[in-house]
Amino acid sequence: MDIQGFLDIQKQEFLRGAIDERELERRMDRLEKVVDTIPSRYAVLMGDVVIRHVEVIKP
Repeated sequence: MDIQGFLDIQKQEFLRGAIDERELERRMDRLEKVVDTIPSRYAVLMGDVVIRHVEVIKP
């Protein structure tokens, strides 16, 4: 899961005024929901880990 990439995009959009604080909060809530729905039997690796043949979850 590329959480760092997601956070970087949100920061960039917020700083340049493309999204407001309310939209940023909504997107962060969505990220939390995505993470919460990952079954406990899955191992979650951050997106900067290089690995092949795995499903990538985009928040």
